[in-house]
Amino acid sequence: MKKEELELLIKEIESNASNIKRDFEIADSFSKILDNHKERLTPEQEQELKWEYLLFRLTTKNKFANDGVSTERFVPMMRYVDGTIFPNPNSLSPALEYFETRAKECNNPILKARYLDFLWVKSKSKSKHLFAIEAISQYLSNVDSYKNEDAIIERLDGLQRATELALIIEKKTDKRPLTERVVSKLNEQIEATSKSGKHRWLIEMFEVVIVLLDFYSKEEISKLVLLCDLAIESYHSEKNFHLQRHFLYIKGVKYPFFCTVCLNGLG
Repeated sequence: MKKEELELLIKEIESNASNIKRDFEIADSFSKILDNHKERLTPEQEQELKWEYLLFRLTTKNKFANDGVSTERFVPMMRYVDGTIFPNPNSLSPALEYFETRAKECNNPILKARYLDFLWVKSKSKSKHLFAIEAISQYLSNVDSYKNEDAIIERLDGLQRATELALIIEKKTDKRPLTERVVSKLNEQIEATSKSGKHRWLIEMFEVVIVLLDFYSKEEISKLVLLCDLAIESYHSEKNFHLQRHFLYIKGVKYPFFCTVCLNGLG
């Protein structure tokens, strides 16, 4: 296949990525190119498309979605009874140079973040922290890039992962501009979510707030506590005691500091 023709097909995937619900749909798009044009692809083109497919078929995890326990970012989608896995993240080691090129060429932050994050995790480069720094920017852009309202899980994952990376990169620095950007985007999402009435998704956002309390004033935390109370009252009135318990757990059990800070101050 002519290089220009394949580039157009990949650009179409990038253009459509913002309308998806789950990231594995991107993998399916690359798979369709492989299936529909297999006879016309060069061996090199076929290999690169397979790398793309496998990269976006990997499952992503972060410690916020893992109850605070550190976890591998990229894990296999499936584990079989015989011990084999699919995809194997280590099988993509030969693709790092290709992914670095794609990270520079790609215009969609959803794809770009995946390339950069994988490079951060797997690269042996002494300057690989630059991949993480750029990945933070792309993950924050992702929050606004997904147009499908049902893609909330993907948006939250990007926000959580941006927080993880910012805390790692700025762990030993006094100035923390990356984390400040994360807090700004987090606050935007909390406000938008509270206005939408979809309180359920505040649970994950409040858990990120807890980790970033140093960036919040007493007044700001007091407002968030009020939002937590409103969610508790709302779900109680709806007899949705499952979600009510989640907010009560965040407020009074898992993070008691969160519910007392407005009374006791921040220090």
